[in-house]
Amino acid sequence: MSSCFSQLMKVPLLGRATTEVLEKLGICSINDLSLLSEEDCVILARKLKSLSDGLAENGYLKARLIMACRYAKAIRRGKPLVYGYNPLVDNLAKHYKEKKLVFFDLEYDPAKPLIFIIGVMSANGEVTQFFIENEEKEKVALIKLADIISNRLLVCYAGKSADIPTLRKCYRKHGLLMPRIQLVDLFYDILFTQKLKTQVIYLPLTHLSEKTVANYLGYKPPENLEIKDGLLALIYFYNYIKERDTKRKEKIKEQLLLYNRCDLERAKFILEKIFELFQVK
Repeated sequence: MSSCFSQLMKVPLLGRATTEVLEKLGICSINDLSLLSEEDCVILARKLKSLSDGLAENGYLKARLIMACRYAKAIRRGKPLVYGYNPLVDNLAKHYKEKKLVFFDLEYDPAKPLIFIIGVMSANGEVTQFFIENEEKEKVALIKLADIISNRLLVCYAGKSADIPTLRKCYRKHGLLMPRIQLVDLFYDILFTQKLKTQVIYLPLTHLSEKTVANYLGYKPPENLEIKDGLLALIYFYNYIKERDTKRKEKIKEQLLLYNRCDLERAKFILEKIFELFQVK
């Protein structure tokens, strides 16, 4: 694999099959891709389909090339680029101003599943957290959560693919009715919709995880935060369950709650930066 090929693979929306054919056509770097116009992308899509049986059946290739090109331009210029407007931002701004919006994040063991922290943050930054040690406490927390999120717009980051399905499974596990929720996922609905009409923000990043995006936008996590990702949080939780020393146990719990709180802060921070990009007041 050539170095230019691996560089193209870093561009969001470009997979291995597409980058292999792009390289054959002389487009070997992020800079090469960024110099293309959207008209060039339309022509290029036809060429790619003629050279690859697999890509020939891709009905979204033209749109994905245009979006990848926009990402390349943002990466080359080192700043976010905005193309058009996503109407969901108006809905978010309305609920944010009316304090009818809450940020939401879970920490959980997907294998069981068992949720061990439920975190909710209001538009004012007030945090409610449920620390859950067993399934009995999980059931109580889920009942209380239903009241908290009632008549609120729920905001998360990439929760549609992970947190929400887990939440649904856990309500079902306890024979509880999953509350009806109005949800906006900042990742899937705003920053990475993968649809040309709604993908209007292009960040100069090759990875779009919540932590990467928040750090790029200026979020600074507390220096005493030890947990860096969800896997480590899961390890800490089971260390907490096994720990017998009271002081050590409390310290682990504090770290877990801090990690969850930081994820909530990141989501709030990212939304506020989205408002700034669109000049929403």
